Amino acid sequence: MQVYIHIPKCGGSTLRTIISRQIGVKHVYYYEPDGQKHMLPSPEVALRRAFERGQVRLVTGHHRFGIHRLLRTPCSYFSFVRDPIERALSEYFYAYSYPHHSLRDRILSGALTVGDFLDSFPGNAQAIQLAGDTRVPGISWEDQACINMRDSLMLTGVSESFDLSVLLLARRLGWRVPLYVPTNVTKLSDEQAAWRRAARMEAQGKRQRFSADYQVYESAKAQLEALRVAEGAALAEALAAFQRLLGQLHAKSGESIYRTYNFGRDDELPPEAEELARSDDYRCVEAYLRSEPAAAPRLNLIGVVDAVKQGVVSGWAFSLSTAEPLLLEVRVDGIVVGNTLANRPRLDVESSGWGRTSCGFRLDLPQTVGPNARVEVVVAGMQTQLRMADGASRA
Repeated sequence: MQVYIHIPKCGGSTLRTIISRQIGVKHVYYYEPDGQKHMLPSPEVALRRAFERGQVRLVTGHHRFGIHRLLRTPCSYFSFVRDPIERALSEYFYAYSYPHHSLRDRILSGALTVGDFLDSFPGNAQAIQLAGDTRVPGISWEDQACINMRDSLMLTGVSESFDLSVLLLARRLGWRVPLYVPTNVTKLSDEQAAWRRAARMEAQGKRQRFSADYQVYESAKAQLEALRVAEGAALAEALAAFQRLLGQLHAKSGESIYRTYNFGRDDELPPEAEELARSDDYRCVEAYLRSEPAAAPRLNLIGVVDAVKQGVVSGWAFSLSTAEPLLLEVRVDGIVVGNTLANRPRLDVESSGWGRTSCGFRLDLPQTVGPNARVEVVVAGMQTQLRMADGASRA
């Protein structure tokens, strides 16, 4: 199952037009539990039922990381992040072109200034979505988000590097050449555009409010740059060809960039796209997309620490994305004291519907470990940590 964690104002409308052409909207399920709380059945039940019918290939929406635990199936996650201040300003100025913006009247009347809006805008929203329901108590939202991006997301794109991100994503998902025309772009008058430039300068004084999301954003940029460097000349050549294609397509798009995409139908490209599909640049991008990408980490962790008592740490763990048992590290106050495979029999896990029996673990702790020591169980070679089970024993 492909899962797009759609963070608002990060190019999601444009990306969803691409998804509609690659997969078809009839195979896309929109899941937004916070906005669907009054659904009957519940959003979670509705999603599981849709998945069980076998038509859903991609789940998207303003949801958090962790759907693999709900669906109990391997998930390939991806998302896009954006400069936090630019994301906040985009939301504010969107009120000038979107008539249904919840704050439109207050913004257009001047009752809600940019400064006041930024003071109320959440500075860790991107971190919260990417940390998701898997956050371990004691780990910050931003640190958990960075761990998930590194260990579990197939790709975290960056809006400011949209073309590069989309090309890398298309290769990993086996998509066709992902030509697109931007959509849902905020249309501003010259005067309004000047206000936005001034607001951008003013907003820099509030950067500290967004420190959590800036940590996530900078981590995503670093990961994307590492991928770009690793793929070398082949990616550089394909990206240059891709951007030449887009340049020709966008030059004729005109006012269409301001349209609002209707998520209920498959989007269509302008007729010029057919001619571009016969070009050398198109064939260059096609060849790159057919090449095999380097394996990306896709940990779909399930499990908990059951107990830390009488000198033993125990629990169960596995990843939905592999049938192999997980190698776990046990750390005490940050120092590795041992490792173990999660391959012991756990009939209770199998009977609870997970379909895994050999996933338990047990490790004797050094005798020097005191009752107040911080004991952590981490997937070896990664930074993803197991949570303590509700009601877990600790002595």
